[in-house]
Amino acid sequence: MKNNKFVKAICILFTVVFLFSTVACKKGLGSSTPESSIESSEIKNENVIGDSKYWLVKDGKTDYAIIYPETQESNENMILAVSELQGLVLEATGVTLPAYSDADKKSVNKIISLGKTEQATNHSTLLNDLKKADVKSEGYIIKTVNDSVYFLGNSTISIVYAVYEFLEYQFGFECYARDEYALEHNVKDKALKAFDLIDIPDFESRSLSNWDTLSTRMRTRVYGTEFNTADNNFFVHNSLELIPPDEYFEEHPDWFYYYAPYNQYQICYTAHGNVEELELLAQTIFEEMKVRLIAQPDIDWISFCHEDYVAWCDCEACTKDYKLYDQIKYTASYANAIRLVNKVAKKMKEWNQTECPDREIVIFLWEYDQITYAPVKLDENKKPIKDENGNYMPYSEDLVLEDNVGIYWCGSYVRGMMTTDNSKNQAVIDKLNRTKAIMTNPIMFFWLYCTYFSDYLMPYNNVNRQAWYQLAKEYGVRGIFDQAQFDNETSPDFGILHSYITSKLMWNVNEDVDTLVNNFFINYYKDAAKPMRDMYEFYTTYLDYLANEKGYDGDVGAGVAMKNTKYWPWGVLEKFLSYIDKAYEAIAPLKNSDYDLYYKLYVRIKRESLSFRYLQLSLYPQRYNINEISELKATLRSDCIECGMTQRSENNSINNLFGEV
Repeated sequence: MKNNKFVKAICILFTVVFLFSTVACKKGLGSSTPESSIESSEIKNENVIGDSKYWLVKDGKTDYAIIYPETQESNENMILAVSELQGLVLEATGVTLPAYSDADKKSVNKIISLGKTEQATNHSTLLNDLKKADVKSEGYIIKTVNDSVYFLGNSTISIVYAVYEFLEYQFGFECYARDEYALEHNVKDKALKAFDLIDIPDFESRSLSNWDTLSTRMRTRVYGTEFNTADNNFFVHNSLELIPPDEYFEEHPDWFYYYAPYNQYQICYTAHGNVEELELLAQTIFEEMKVRLIAQPDIDWISFCHEDYVAWCDCEACTKDYKLYDQIKYTASYANAIRLVNKVAKKMKEWNQTECPDREIVIFLWEYDQITYAPVKLDENKKPIKDENGNYMPYSEDLVLEDNVGIYWCGSYVRGMMTTDNSKNQAVIDKLNRTKAIMTNPIMFFWLYCTYFSDYLMPYNNVNRQAWYQLAKEYGVRGIFDQAQFDNETSPDFGILHSYITSKLMWNVNEDVDTLVNNFFINYYKDAAKPMRDMYEFYTTYLDYLANEKGYDGDVGAGVAMKNTKYWPWGVLEKFLSYIDKAYEAIAPLKNSDYDLYYKLYVRIKRESLSFRYLQLSLYPQRYNINEISELKATLRSDCIECGMTQRSENNSINNLFGEV
């Protein structure tokens, strides 16, 4: 059985190549793709947690109550934790768990304790367990003690995550999308599990940029959280938010570069060579940051990131080192930024240590655009060299970042449909290793991209990002952001599956992706699970083929170039749509028996047809007469809207789908 998947992949690839070649010769479509199997499987390892001798629910009744800290009665996350625990247990069993704060002093023997309640703190071993576990800001422990169970973490959001974990073990809860989750029902008897569980996310911050994950409820259910920085989470391109020209330019013109053709400003990282003004600029940045950090005492990260446009200072002080660091002017810009941010960081560290020593304040610099190549040591030919361990070395001591400075590392050159060790990604990994050389601590945040921003309907195989997240973990990355179709309510191209798998991998980079995918199709597509899974296997195999054989490698700026008949023969597009037809056939009986479920599945299936219908109409207009293509385009546009796709590209309405306004 171990070789079945390999054999199936070979068969699918043979079909792909055959379709590709026969269409080019205008012959038939060849044999159909072998069907894939889909079986129900468990996400969690079996027998990790056994049953206790106590009944959580018995004969449709419970002796348990929820207890939460009095101090957190109005806390948004604690309210969510309580309501989700109550609501989902009620749905599963018909039983309502009463909930009390410490202040109620109810006499309840069997409790589900959320957070640092009085009852939890009375068990000194529990707090010791929490301390020893080092669960960071969002990890948690769940522990059964006698007839009660305790959820503990260092934040209230960690308690929300613990609630979902508890519900998964107790009642099979798993959220797959904003509008789909699994849960046992009609449960009359259920033993309390004997929990002794510690779970810590691989990344402290996990940000998904698909609209579908932007609701708080969805995000918490799939273990996602925003990248929390001070100043209302304004975390990149914010230098002029901290130092606005309207406020500072008149008195301190040396702090800015003004690009007249576009009426744009950018901070000058050298203050045009004016030493006194540079020191004053650093002090002002620090003071502006301090105001924001004081106003948001629960947030310890703040950024100083250049603006996202063409303006960049070309004064003598900024450009004098353009040929000093391996002939790359972007490296000189990086060096100028390091010197300025280090000045700010030293001031911040002193204030942090004296005024708020319980905080770990980090300033983030944006490795993007002109701040791209970290300055490293060179040989006599000004080429980067490595030490005996194969690591780059910083160019000089003054170009090493302070230990309270982190890096937003931008993966804009990543070829996201190629493996991390592919030669096309070697330059990206090399750039990353240069960055690692200048960092005192591995405080890094990965910013990745996984869609064609110029054309959202161009297929992009972004579901399995495991290799990139594993790479991030190896580099000690503390936060990760994978930007997709942020301005679409939902996206085609298996976008909902992408959101689910991505959120799980951001929590645990070593999740079994095949199992996750299998469970998703069963629960999300239900009666149409098999044909949609077959379509997905054909999809991943074909896009792997394009990536490895045709150069369709995931360069996020190449969406327009990829819209080409050499990548998308008519027969291949027809093959994709044949799976859609099979999926529609599979749900047809529901139309009379359960229309609401039928329509929900119908829209989910239709969403995966959009890209391939779009490619047919865009690449093969000669196959239609004028009236037919006009009607099909209008139908596709309305179907996009029905499926929740309102943008055809970044900040570009679906009304402009085919170039019309």
